[in-house]
Amino acid sequence: MRAFLLVLFCVGSGFSSVFQEKVKNALAKVNITLDIEQLRKTHDRIEGVRPKIEEMLKLSPQEKISLADLVEHTIKVRKNHVRPKGDSIEEINHKSKLGGLLYQGDIVLTKTQAEDIVEDTKANTNNRPKRQAFLDRRLPQTRWDKGVDYYFHSNATEDVKRVFLKAMNIWMKDTCIDFRENDKAEDRLCVTRSAGLCFSSVGRVGGLQNLSLDDGCESVRALAVLCFDICATRKQHYHASSLAFAVIICNIVQEHRRPSEPNA
Repeated sequence: MRAFLLVLFCVGSGFSSVFQEKVKNALAKVNITLDIEQLRKTHDRIEGVRPKIEEMLKLSPQEKISLADLVEHTIKVRKNHVRPKGDSIEEINHKSKLGGLLYQGDIVLTKTQAEDIVEDTKANTNNRPKRQAFLDRRLPQTRWDKGVDYYFHSNATEDVKRVFLKAMNIWMKDTCIDFRENDKAEDRLCVTRSAGLCFSSVGRVGGLQNLSLDDGCESVRALAVLCFDICATRKQHYHASSLAFAVIICNIVQEHRRPSEPNA
C-alpha cells in the first residue's frame, strides 16, 4: 500500500514524464475487465436450467434418424489452422481457461441478464405470448437509442483499432446505429484486450461495458459477430431454445462422427 501511495505521489508531483508513462502502461496491463467470480455464478445459473430445456426439445426417434441422415450427407470441410490460438472466436475462447464460462461462447452476462434467462426458461418455455411480453419488458433499457459511445483502452493495438473502425463503419452503413468516440459518456463501450478472450455484452447494460479483442480476434468477421451482440437486444438473444438446440445438435454430431475424423 505504501509503495502504491508513493507511486501516486510521484506521478501527481510531476516526478518524471517517462516514469509516469511506465506507471500508466503497467496499470493498463492489470485485468479489471472481467469479474471471474460473477462470471462463474451466472454460468452456474444458466447450467441449472439446461436439463429443463433439453427435455423440452428432446427429439423423437424419427427426428433423430432424420437429423443423423442430414449430418451424414453434410459436406465436411477441413479447416487449415493458421493462428496458434485459433482461427475463430469459438476456437480462441474454447482454448482459454475462461472460455467455457461465456454464454453462447462469447457473451458476458450480467447477473440480471442471467436471472432473466432462468426466469424465462422456468416460467414461459411453452407459452409464446407470455414469453414475448417477458422479453420485451426490458427492451427500452437495452437499446442504444442514442448511438454507441466507445473509446479505446490503452492496451488496444493498432490492429484492434483498425479492425474495430472498419467494422464500425460497416455497421453504420448497413444499420441505423451510430458510433461515436467518447470516453466521457455515461454508457460507453471500452474496446480492449482481456484474458486471452473475444467477448462482449448483449445490448446496452449501462455504464462501462467491455468489448475484448485479444490475439486472433482482430478480424472484421470476428468483430461483426461481437458487434451484433452489442447492438442486439435481449429479445434477439434470450430464446432458451437456441442454447438447447445447439447442445442437442452438437451431441448428435459427436455421436455420428467417424472415429478418424478430427474435431471441427
